[in-house]
Amino acid sequence: MSHSDGPSGVDQLLDRALLAASEGDRATAKLLAGQVLAVDRNNTDARTFWPRPPNTVRSDA
Repeated sequence: MSHSDGPSGVDQLLDRALLAASEGDRATAKLLAGQVLAVDRNNTDARTFWPRPPNTVRSDA
């Protein structure tokens, strides 16, 4: 059995987030970016849509 050379699950989620954003669907883009950040908290591409990791409290609030 061979391994796929296609994009990883995280990359697929990011691609879907970018597509959603380009179609004006910020809610879906943010949801997908949140899923990426749940796995990779330091993913800079996902931070485009969600500047803070999900479930964190702002220090200036």
